[in-house]
Amino acid sequence: MTADLGAARFDRPQLPPPRGCLSGTVISWLPTGQVPLPTREEAQPEEPYGTDLQLALYVLYELHYQGFDHVDDDHAWAPELLVVRRYLGEAFLRALRADVPAPGVREALAGLLTEPAADDGSSVSHYLKRERRLWQLRQVVRRERVDGLLRDEPDLDADDGFGVVATGLLEGRLAGYLLAAWRAGRSALVAPLPVVRARTPLRSAM
Repeated sequence: MTADLGAARFDRPQLPPPRGCLSGTVISWLPTGQVPLPTREEAQPEEPYGTDLQLALYVLYELHYQGFDHVDDDHAWAPELLVVRRYLGEAFLRALRADVPAPGVREALAGLLTEPAADDGSSVSHYLKRERRLWQLRQVVRRERVDGLLRDEPDLDADDGFGVVATGLLEGRLAGYLLAAWRAGRSALVAPLPVVRARTPLRSAM
Protein backbone atom coordinates (compact mmCIF):
# COMPACT_ATOMS: atom_id res chain seq x y z
CA MET A 1 0.00 0.00 0.00
CA THR A 2 1.41 3.39 -0.96
CA ALA A 3 1.29 6.39 1.34
CA ASP A 4 -1.15 9.21 0.57
CA LEU A 5 0.40 12.03 -1.44
CA GLY A 6 1.12 14.99 0.79
CA ALA A 7 0.41 13.04 3.97
CA ALA A 8 1.84 14.45 7.18
CA ARG A 9 5.48 13.55 7.75
CA PHE A 10 7.58 14.56 10.72
CA ASP A 11 10.62 15.28 8.56
CA ARG A 12 8.90 17.92 6.41
CA PRO A 13 8.14 21.52 7.39
CA GLN A 14 4.72 23.07 7.61
CA LEU A 15 3.78 25.74 5.10
CA PRO A 16 4.98 29.10 6.49
CA PRO A 17 2.70 32.06 7.16
CA PRO A 18 2.57 34.36 4.10
CA ARG A 19 4.37 37.70 4.12
CA GLY A 20 2.37 39.44 1.41
CA CYS A 21 0.26 38.94 -1.72
CA LEU A 22 2.79 36.94 -3.75
CA SER A 23 3.71 34.45 -1.04
CA GLY A 24 0.09 34.34 0.13
CA THR A 25 -1.15 33.38 -3.32
CA VAL A 26 1.48 30.68 -3.79
CA ILE A 27 0.93 29.21 -0.32
CA SER A 28 -2.86 29.27 -0.73
CA TRP A 29 -2.60 27.47 -4.09
CA LEU A 30 -0.62 24.50 -2.78
CA PRO A 31 -3.31 22.66 -0.77
CA THR A 32 -6.02 22.99 -3.44
CA GLY A 33 -4.48 24.04 -6.76
CA GLN A 34 -7.46 26.30 -7.35
CA VAL A 35 -6.29 29.82 -6.39
CA PRO A 36 -5.38 32.19 -9.28
CA LEU A 37 -1.60 32.56 -9.40
CA PRO A 38 0.29 35.82 -10.09
CA THR A 39 0.69 36.92 -13.70
CA ARG A 40 3.99 38.25 -15.04
CA GLU A 41 2.82 41.80 -14.36
CA GLU A 42 1.75 40.96 -10.80
CA ALA A 43 5.09 39.26 -10.10
CA GLN A 44 6.99 42.57 -10.30
CA PRO A 45 7.01 43.84 -6.69
CA GLU A 46 8.38 47.24 -5.71
CA GLU A 47 10.83 45.50 -3.34
CA PRO A 48 12.39 42.46 -5.07
CA TYR A 49 14.58 41.86 -2.00
CA GLY A 50 11.57 41.92 0.33
CA THR A 51 10.29 39.00 2.35
CA ASP A 52 7.15 38.54 0.22
CA LEU A 53 8.91 37.66 -3.03
CA GLN A 54 11.74 35.83 -1.26
CA LEU A 55 9.34 33.65 0.73
CA ALA A 56 7.39 32.82 -2.43
CA LEU A 57 10.62 31.74 -4.15
CA TYR A 58 11.69 29.70 -1.12
CA VAL A 59 8.37 27.83 -1.05
CA LEU A 60 8.52 27.10 -4.78
CA TYR A 61 12.07 25.76 -4.59
CA GLU A 62 11.48 23.83 -1.35
CA LEU A 63 8.93 21.72 -3.23
CA HIS A 64 11.91 20.09 -4.98
CA TYR A 65 13.63 19.22 -1.69
CA GLN A 66 11.74 18.20 1.46
CA GLY A 67 8.40 19.55 0.33
CA PHE A 68 5.73 20.47 2.87
CA ASP A 69 3.29 18.54 4.99
CA HIS A 70 -0.09 18.03 3.31
CA VAL A 71 1.23 19.27 -0.06
CA ASP A 72 1.26 16.92 -3.04
CA ASP A 73 4.83 16.10 -4.07
CA ASP A 74 3.80 16.33 -7.73
CA HIS A 75 3.28 20.08 -7.29
CA ALA A 76 7.05 20.46 -7.64
CA TRP A 77 6.59 20.04 -11.40
CA ALA A 78 3.20 21.70 -11.79
CA PRO A 79 3.48 23.86 -14.97
CA GLU A 80 1.58 26.72 -13.33
CA LEU A 81 4.07 26.91 -10.44
CA LEU A 82 7.09 26.63 -12.72
CA VAL A 83 5.82 29.62 -14.69
CA VAL A 84 5.32 31.68 -11.52
CA ARG A 85 8.77 30.68 -10.26
CA ARG A 86 10.25 31.93 -13.52
CA TYR A 87 8.43 35.27 -13.21
CA LEU A 88 9.60 35.77 -9.63
CA GLY A 89 13.13 34.66 -10.41
CA GLU A 90 13.34 37.08 -13.33
CA ALA A 91 12.23 39.98 -11.13
CA PHE A 92 14.83 39.10 -8.49
CA LEU A 93 17.66 38.59 -11.01
CA ARG A 94 16.81 41.83 -12.81
CA ALA A 95 17.19 43.74 -9.52
CA LEU A 96 20.51 42.01 -8.78
CA ARG A 97 21.95 42.81 -12.20
CA ALA A 98 20.91 46.44 -11.80
CA ASP A 99 22.59 46.71 -8.38
CA VAL A 100 25.73 44.61 -8.92
CA PRO A 101 28.77 45.90 -10.85
CA ALA A 102 30.60 43.59 -13.23
CA PRO A 103 34.13 43.03 -11.87
CA GLY A 104 36.49 40.33 -13.01
CA VAL A 105 36.51 37.04 -11.15
CA ARG A 106 39.82 37.75 -9.40
CA GLU A 107 38.63 41.16 -8.20
CA ALA A 108 35.35 39.67 -7.01
CA LEU A 109 37.04 36.90 -5.03
CA ALA A 110 39.73 39.14 -3.55
CA GLY A 111 37.28 40.79 -1.18
CA LEU A 112 36.19 37.44 0.25
CA LEU A 113 39.65 36.37 1.34
CA THR A 114 40.28 39.06 3.95
CA GLU A 115 38.14 40.14 6.88
CA PRO A 116 38.30 43.96 7.24
CA ALA A 117 40.42 44.82 10.26
CA ALA A 118 38.40 47.90 11.21
CA ASP A 119 34.84 47.70 12.54
CA ASP A 120 32.73 50.25 10.68
CA GLY A 121 29.53 49.11 12.39
CA SER A 122 28.31 46.97 9.48
CA SER A 123 30.26 43.77 10.20
CA VAL A 124 28.35 40.86 11.72
CA SER A 125 31.57 39.02 12.62
CA HIS A 126 32.95 42.04 14.51
CA TYR A 127 29.64 42.43 16.33
CA LEU A 128 29.60 38.77 17.35
CA LYS A 129 33.22 38.94 18.44
CA ARG A 130 32.40 41.88 20.69
CA GLU A 131 29.01 40.72 22.06
CA ARG A 132 29.45 36.92 22.14
CA ARG A 133 25.76 36.09 22.61
CA LEU A 134 24.78 32.48 21.92
CA TRP A 135 21.32 33.24 20.59
CA GLN A 136 22.87 35.53 17.99
CA LEU A 137 25.55 33.03 17.01
CA ARG A 138 22.85 30.42 16.36
CA GLN A 139 21.29 32.66 13.70
CA VAL A 140 24.47 32.86 11.62
CA VAL A 141 25.09 30.47 8.73
CA ARG A 142 28.67 29.45 8.04
CA ARG A 143 30.16 30.46 4.72
CA GLU A 144 32.43 28.18 2.77
CA ARG A 145 36.02 29.24 2.30
CA VAL A 146 37.15 30.27 -1.18
CA ASP A 147 40.92 29.89 -0.73
CA GLY A 148 42.39 28.16 -3.74
CA LEU A 149 39.26 28.55 -5.84
CA LEU A 150 41.04 30.19 -8.75
CA ARG A 151 43.69 27.49 -8.72
CA ASP A 152 41.15 24.66 -8.61
CA GLU A 153 38.67 26.24 -11.04
CA PRO A 154 40.65 28.03 -13.78
CA ASP A 155 37.63 28.35 -16.08
CA LEU A 156 35.61 30.73 -13.91
CA ASP A 157 33.98 33.43 -16.03
CA ALA A 158 32.04 36.67 -15.70
CA ASP A 159 28.92 34.94 -14.38
CA ASP A 160 30.97 33.57 -11.49
CA GLY A 161 32.21 37.06 -10.70
CA PHE A 162 28.63 38.33 -10.78
CA GLY A 163 27.60 35.54 -8.42
CA VAL A 164 30.32 36.41 -5.93
CA VAL A 165 29.48 40.12 -5.89
CA ALA A 166 25.72 39.45 -5.82
CA THR A 167 26.25 37.19 -2.81
CA GLY A 168 28.19 39.98 -1.11
CA LEU A 169 25.37 42.43 -1.81
CA LEU A 170 22.75 40.11 -0.32
CA GLU A 171 24.94 39.28 2.68
CA GLY A 172 25.36 43.01 3.28
CA ARG A 173 21.59 43.46 3.29
CA LEU A 174 21.23 40.50 5.63
CA ALA A 175 23.92 41.90 7.93
CA GLY A 176 22.08 45.21 8.14
CA TYR A 177 18.85 43.43 9.03
CA LEU A 178 20.54 41.25 11.66
CA LEU A 179 22.41 44.10 13.30
CA ALA A 180 19.35 46.36 13.42
CA ALA A 181 17.38 43.63 15.20
CA TRP A 182 20.18 42.64 17.57
CA ARG A 183 20.94 46.22 18.57
CA ALA A 184 17.27 46.57 19.41
CA GLY A 185 17.59 43.49 21.66
CA ARG A 186 15.31 41.27 19.60
CA SER A 187 15.63 38.23 17.38
CA ALA A 188 16.00 38.73 13.64
CA LEU A 189 13.83 35.67 13.01
CA VAL A 190 10.08 35.77 12.45
CA ALA A 191 9.75 32.91 14.95
CA PRO A 192 12.62 33.10 17.51
CA LEU A 193 14.56 29.93 18.18
CA PRO A 194 13.72 28.10 21.41
CA VAL A 195 15.88 28.89 24.40
CA VAL A 196 18.68 26.39 24.91
CA ARG A 197 19.57 25.85 28.53
CA ALA A 198 23.13 24.91 29.43
CA ARG A 199 23.51 21.33 30.58
CA THR A 200 25.01 20.57 33.95
CA PRO A 201 28.24 18.58 33.46
CA LEU A 202 28.05 15.03 34.76
CA ARG A 203 30.36 14.31 37.66
CA SER A 204 32.50 11.27 37.19
CA ALA A 205 32.11 8.59 39.83
CA MET A 206 35.08 8.26 42.15
